[in-house]
Amino acid sequence: MKIIRSVLLVCLHVTAVLATYMPQNWVAILDKGWQERRNNLLWWRPDVSLADSNEVFYPGYKVAMNEKLWQAGDILLAELTKPDGGESNTVTAALERLSRSGTFDVTNVLEKALVLEKNAFRFQTLKACINAWPPDMSGLAESAVTCVPPETLVAWDRDLRAILDKEPGTRDNERIRLFLGYVPLAETEPVHAAAYDRLKLESDPGWRESNARKSLAERFTASGRDVDGYFGRVSGETGTPLSPKPEDVIRLIERATAVWPKRVRSAGPCPDTWWSEMHQTFYETALVRFGVTKHELLRIIADNFVAFPNENKMTWENEELWRKYVLALQYGADPVATNALIKVVDAEWIPHDGPGRLDGALRKCYPGWMDSGFSKQFNDYAWRVASRQEEQRRTEERRTKEQQIHRLSLLWWRPDDSSVSNNAEREQKLGKPPGDTVKTFEKILGEKLFQPMWTRSAEVFTMQKRLVQSGTYDVTNALSRFLIHKKTDAFRFPLLVGCVGTWKADMSGLAETIVSRFPPETRAEWYSSLVQTNWDPYAEWRSPRMTVRKAVFLRAASLAETDAACAAAIDQALPAVDTEWGGSNLRKRLALRFRDVAGASGEHFRRVAADRGPPQPPTPQDLDRLAGHSRIDWPEDAAYIGAKPPESDAEGFRVALMLAAAEFGVPERDLTRMLAERLLGIVLNGKREEFGGTRWNRYIAALEYAGQSAEQPDDAAYFHAVLQKAGQPEKKGDAR
Repeated sequence: MKIIRSVLLVCLHVTAVLATYMPQNWVAILDKGWQERRNNLLWWRPDVSLADSNEVFYPGYKVAMNEKLWQAGDILLAELTKPDGGESNTVTAALERLSRSGTFDVTNVLEKALVLEKNAFRFQTLKACINAWPPDMSGLAESAVTCVPPETLVAWDRDLRAILDKEPGTRDNERIRLFLGYVPLAETEPVHAAAYDRLKLESDPGWRESNARKSLAERFTASGRDVDGYFGRVSGETGTPLSPKPEDVIRLIERATAVWPKRVRSAGPCPDTWWSEMHQTFYETALVRFGVTKHELLRIIADNFVAFPNENKMTWENEELWRKYVLALQYGADPVATNALIKVVDAEWIPHDGPGRLDGALRKCYPGWMDSGFSKQFNDYAWRVASRQEEQRRTEERRTKEQQIHRLSLLWWRPDDSSVSNNAEREQKLGKPPGDTVKTFEKILGEKLFQPMWTRSAEVFTMQKRLVQSGTYDVTNALSRFLIHKKTDAFRFPLLVGCVGTWKADMSGLAETIVSRFPPETRAEWYSSLVQTNWDPYAEWRSPRMTVRKAVFLRAASLAETDAACAAAIDQALPAVDTEWGGSNLRKRLALRFRDVAGASGEHFRRVAADRGPPQPPTPQDLDRLAGHSRIDWPEDAAYIGAKPPESDAEGFRVALMLAAAEFGVPERDLTRMLAERLLGIVLNGKREEFGGTRWNRYIAALEYAGQSAEQPDDAAYFHAVLQKAGQPEKKGDAR
């Protein structure tokens, strides 16, 4: 049975491969314009625009010179040698037929046409040669330099650069850049080269300091064939050619790992040798692109690769770039690439899948790798290193996550800024203005919410999570708008939790919206569900920060609620997220409001009122607790969450003051005066030592913050006078 199953699997695989490349009417299957897109993607291959559409996708497909191509070449040469220069339509058709035939074999005919002494269509012939030539255009450049004067070369340069500006990112763009790079390398006569240099200076402002000019001057100076010391003076003015920078290398390997379009119909199937061909093309043209040979370029890539993990932290983006380095080296087939792939295993980090990628790269880069006797030892060592580093990375990530959660819980009234850095990085990469990411997520979330039949809950949760973590209160406008929209019934409760996660500390407005917009049955269900965790789509909604925010919202809802059953649901839900709710003054006030209501809810609150008693004014312990919020106890080991924001203590006290005012039904001004009177009483009674240093300092800080935010001058003056009697300077002191 195992043998039969294996045979069937092989047959299925072969069938799938044949189905991909089987002869079929590709013209009917592919999108319009597929030839141009395919030629742009495979710009180093021959142009297949006029090749057989149903054969061009076969593996190893190659067009040979046939009778039609020989005939087109004969027609071209015959027309160009006519006394009148030839008929333009005939010449153009022949050039098109040859340059787009799908084979490099036509270059011999095209070169003969280019160097004809009386070719009236020389520039058009040059463009056809550029399109039909292999990526190594050194031979074409030599023919061009020898058959025309410098003035013509510079004129061609100007006309070709005009094409570059019109058609960026196309096949012509890539090939023209290569040809223009090979022209200075093809200069062998010093007089011709000097004239070319002078003309280029007049027509191209970027030529003066270019690497190509520095290389040209250095080559003629070193050859001893410098005419009148011209290129020696140029070298003294411009300096030596520059080596490729790390960012140039990164840009190269990023381009060499481009992705084929997902839609096969747009350009046909991706060749199996796609990445290999692309890397080899870049290496073959290294002299033009970077002024170095293939071996020198590979050495630079190898050195950068070995240094990369030691100079950069292990992030998702850097891991991807590490893998691209491996791809770039595995197609190099050079000893320096092999050495770098072996050496990098001892770097600061390697990705979790790094050993497997290194092994695969070494097999391609070094044919004798599997028989070397070193491969097994290397792989075992690499996997041990990768496993250890992966465990260290996970431990650090876990610690970072825990401290970030701790930070968010300490500053719970602030927006969650977990995604701010990622959003900013995305906007910078795409060239978008700040805030564009948030607006994009708002738009996507709205589109998904208003099409509930076609939207999965996970999609809504993902978009909303990104808004909740955007670090701004502005998203509350969009979330509250979605919450009350008539088309969002299926996602209203998650939207409510999103509002709770992004609202300012004063949630009275959100609570009033809920009470005024939704029926009692819905509200009661939401209050009860809010404190449950089994429905939460992601862990952030169960975080300490969200626990505090849920409690703050439910307390605000208890003040806004008009229905006794809903109030009872709040009273029963709050203990799950607020340990102080049972004996809180706000609960006593809630019971006082609804104890006279008939039914089970009224009976519930009558029991609460009998058990807890009537509401009471703030006690000294309540004031001590309020003053204690004047300083946040920031963790000493804050390596992963950063230093404490300098304004956070003042913010925390003002938020606590607002919540205390709601708790006792007392204006904030009266509460701050109670704090001042309590501190003044301690001073006058001489009980500072009994009061304790920590509590004393918290009261001092609380009164300083109260004085800074006092709306009435007499309040500020009163707080200042109390601080003076307490022996404190006018400016803010240590709140420890």
